[in-house]
Amino acid sequence: MSKLCSSHFDRDDFTVTAVRRFLRRDAVPRNAVLPDAPVAAVEDIEVEVVTVNDVDLVDEQNNDEDLMANIVVVEELIAARVTAPAPARSFIGPMDRVCPHCCARHFIGEHYICCGDGKVLLTGDRALREVPLALRRLLSEDGPENRHFQNEVRQYNNAMAFASLVTQDFQAPPRRGPRTFVMHGQTYHLISDAAAGPDAIPRFCQLYFVDTRLATQSRIRNPVNSACRPDLLERLDILLREINPYARMFMYMTEIWNREQFAAAVENPARPPRTISMYFVRDSRDPGRRNEPAVREIAAVFVGNDGNPPENVDFVVYDRNPNPNVNYRRIPSTSRHTDPLLYPLLFPHGEQGWATYMPHEGPRRTRVNQNVSPKEYSCYRLAVRYDGLNEPNARFSAIHNSRFLFQQYACDHYVRVEASRLSYLRNNQDQLRSESYQGLMDHLAVQDVPQDQQHAVGRRVILPSSFAGSPRSMQLNYQDAMAIVRKFGKPDLFITFTCNPRWPEIVENLPPRVVSSDRPELVSRVFNLKLQDLMRDITEHHIFGRVEAFVYVVEFQKRGLPHAHILLILQEMYKPKVAEDVDQLIRAEIPDPDTERELYDIVVTNMMHGPCGVLNPACSCMVDGKCQKDFPKPFNSETQFRSAGGYPAYRRRDDGRAALVRNRELFNDSV
Repeated sequence: MSKLCSSHFDRDDFTVTAVRRFLRRDAVPRNAVLPDAPVAAVEDIEVEVVTVNDVDLVDEQNNDEDLMANIVVVEELIAARVTAPAPARSFIGPMDRVCPHCCARHFIGEHYICCGDGKVLLTGDRALREVPLALRRLLSEDGPENRHFQNEVRQYNNAMAFASLVTQDFQAPPRRGPRTFVMHGQTYHLISDAAAGPDAIPRFCQLYFVDTRLATQSRIRNPVNSACRPDLLERLDILLREINPYARMFMYMTEIWNREQFAAAVENPARPPRTISMYFVRDSRDPGRRNEPAVREIAAVFVGNDGNPPENVDFVVYDRNPNPNVNYRRIPSTSRHTDPLLYPLLFPHGEQGWATYMPHEGPRRTRVNQNVSPKEYSCYRLAVRYDGLNEPNARFSAIHNSRFLFQQYACDHYVRVEASRLSYLRNNQDQLRSESYQGLMDHLAVQDVPQDQQHAVGRRVILPSSFAGSPRSMQLNYQDAMAIVRKFGKPDLFITFTCNPRWPEIVENLPPRVVSSDRPELVSRVFNLKLQDLMRDITEHHIFGRVEAFVYVVEFQKRGLPHAHILLILQEMYKPKVAEDVDQLIRAEIPDPDTERELYDIVVTNMMHGPCGVLNPACSCMVDGKCQKDFPKPFNSETQFRSAGGYPAYRRRDDGRAALVRNRELFNDSV
């Protein structure tokens, strides 16, 4: 009896009823069956095909008796002597699904990652306006000046910013590959006084307190802007002074400051100049308003102590801080002003950012969870809405074309989302019932602190297991994995699934001259869908046999690409027990380019290590003259299976088959 998988047959070979599928007697399977297995379904051979569950029943009253004589009922069986057909190359399709609520573009299989199914809608002063033509050309067009600006766009943005992003010093180890933005430790958003000191170089918002010529000279004098061109800095300064409400607000403050300095020096020299302060206000508008905000709705300028400052103040900027020991003031991460102050090239019109108690304004908003969360806001901003799929929204996206600056923007927003979650946990310890084990934690805290410092121990904040990455979360995941092993046994297969930046779904959706490392959100979306497809192939299509249990974890490489480590526990009849079983699952040899051309191209492009060793002593894997990955591997005429456990030594025959990789000939020992 030969037991064949249904995937070996064409769709026309089956007769479909309401609950089962039947294979025709004259059906012939494809050439994916092993040579020593029967390949024809004739009268003397019973063919059993895997497609249905045991609980499925056949309604024989609805079946034609003549038809039943020419078909074989499908059973829930499979044979080890039959291989699955070669799978087609995975392609999840174009990004052509359009959200009916916010016009964001999606791949098939993605749901509600843009506006929460119509709950979030950024309107009024938060709606992105048309990017100025001059800035759009710098970000999108080709040419020496444009390429220079695109390569240094993050430095140009920081040179034009009103505030600064400050994090702990972190020097990443030197390495090859694409450049990646790294944030380490505590992160702050800081803004300085409006007027620089007598001997200080103006920076950030102080540059809009002086004229364009002096501001450009000050930017050039700053060593961190050494790669920037003076003419570009001057043109960007003029552009922002014309259209950016924050630049106009600082220019207005400059006029008042100059009048006050003149009045103090000429009209009454005995009187010192009064303090000029600018109060940045929170968003107190009616949610129903759709008009763009006026300059005075962003901040209010006060002279001395006259008048009553607004009650809804986010932060204050002084001409010179009354406290000489304070040079910078912290901008709250919950302020709507953070994004336009930090990223003037992404929001040149001063479009507002997320703020606390920002309401849902979408057409499908509900009475439950009425406010926009930081995650919802970030997802809405990162969603793709360009390239003409919907004409009213076919605008150029400065965010998705900002290259290295986009990495900083994405990291900054991720940190804010995490900070918001941590703030909630810190302020809601009672609701999390942390007091039930707080006494134990206090005892452990005392044990960990030296005797002379125990008086300084504060109240510990308990991070629950629901917070991803917390100690309790990691411990819970570990215990779950160990429970699976205790129940089903040790894993049989260890699979690493790595993102490929050359996947067509990534390449086809990148703007011109933008690399995959500068679009981490696109890479993550494609990887997630590909990982789902792989897990469906493993758990539903049984490409490695029937799976009893599985565990996987997703990690991100320092170069920005995600990968997944997958552990599979197979059912007993599919567990690899001998070397031949291993050969059915994995090959460590260069495919024959004549019979397996597509597989050959994939292996040579993606699965060859090096060249390293004597062929390339400067390879990144070389340490003390030896490859860290132990390449080239020794040749093996047969797979050496270790029944007691451990990795097998795969078959690597010395058959002379070679592939040209980076101008070097490599053999099976480098696969």
